[in-house]
Amino acid sequence: MKFDISLLKALASVTRLNLLKTLALRRMTLSELSKSQDMHVSTIKDHLEILKSVDLVSICDDGHKWKYYDLTTSGKYVVLPSKKEIEILLPISLVFILVGLKNQLFNALSFARGGGLQSEMMASVEKSADLVISASSEALDVSDSAIKSVSVLPDIYTILLTFGVVIFVYVCIRLLLRVKT
Repeated sequence: MKFDISLLKALASVTRLNLLKTLALRRMTLSELSKSQDMHVSTIKDHLEILKSVDLVSICDDGHKWKYYDLTTSGKYVVLPSKKEIEILLPISLVFILVGLKNQLFNALSFARGGGLQSEMMASVEKSADLVISASSEALDVSDSAIKSVSVLPDIYTILLTFGVVIFVYVCIRLLLRVKT
């Protein structure tokens, strides 16, 4: 599925999103969609034409009196999260969150106890950082204070925690799209 500006414009309407969610339940005729959305048939048809133009909806004409509208594969991908996506992303996000929280709790407990092992580790890290800074300042011919003024990146556990929360929120949003409003 290709994401382009026309697809994003098509998804920018609440009415069209509701139509996609409704069609995720089953294929429907224009009059059924009109009743479910409590809108006029011509309005629904206009919205469906926009969805059809970006290949989210297709018309099923099987030779009978009624024409049915159904989601295409791309439409299903937009509305319904795949089972595999949830089975993979949810556990990964929870592991990242737990690892990040474990480190945050370890730091908090260590700080509350007055440092202990954590303060020894930090002293060792600071000593190593000073060696690297002095070596790099000599190699680059930059002053020591200029290098120390550069902000330090967050530790890996904070990054894992943040990444885990972002993935978890993404999965929750995908699951919420499944729920009919």
